[in-house]
Amino acid sequence: MSTIQFLKASSGDSIAYEKVIGDKSLPTLMYVPGYGSGKDGDKAKYLKGVAAELGCSFVRYDPVGQPRGESTNKPFESMEFQDWLENGEEILDNISDEKTILIGSSMGGWISLLLAENPKFKNKIK
Repeated sequence: MSTIQFLKASSGDSIAYEKVIGDKSLPTLMYVPGYGSGKDGDKAKYLKGVAAELGCSFVRYDPVGQPRGESTNKPFESMEFQDWLENGEEILDNISDEKTILIGSSMGGWISLLLAENPKFKNKIK
């Protein structure tokens, strides 16, 4: 069983996340939430179940400023796209494993594409 943990981001914010450990020979599924969404939405919960059925590790997180989330509570209106992109980078870089499949929902799909094109993550994203 996994518990909610907190990553201290380079910005000083705390990002709430959950990581479920699966078979290390399989890729890790990382859910990247969309606008106003987070780790406790229906899609994230569904994907956690899919990862469990497949035996994969799974990572989900709450972006900073997500109104119902457990990460640093900043005014949602003050958040910018770059903030959410940086949250995804922090989780991918520090929490996810070397073989990661990104699964983005809505704006999280856009964030996933930007993460995938970042040369820093060339060998990490599958």
